[in-house]
Amino acid sequence: MLSELRELGAEIHLDDFGSGYSSLSHLSRLPLCAMKLDHAFLRDARGGAEGAQAYAAVVQLARAYGLRLVAEGVETEDQLAMLRGLGIDFAQGDLLGRPVAAAEAEASIPRSAGSGIRD
Repeated sequence: MLSELRELGAEIHLDDFGSGYSSLSHLSRLPLCAMKLDHAFLRDARGGAEGAQAYAAVVQLARAYGLRLVAEGVETEDQLAMLRGLGIDFAQGDLLGRPVAAAEAEASIPRSAGSGIRD
């Protein structure tokens, strides 16, 4: 079913990689586009060289499978700088924007002709 969704143009992202029951086998078996790295990875990377090396290894693993990367839990400028240095594609976290109510988020989306968002 996921392969059919991909054929229709949907993107499939593996969320929270590195937590719970995520498995390396998912990277080769599923038709994924991107991988969201759990915030625990970033927290561990702050702990020193060993944590940063582990984070870099996960980035290399994702790249080997041709996946884009989303870093979760970005809270500091130092973290963002490290992620940029690693070539992370996207980041999310309190540094970049705190969670907001759905109505507030919807109000902040610009309405323009042809945007595809409730034209």
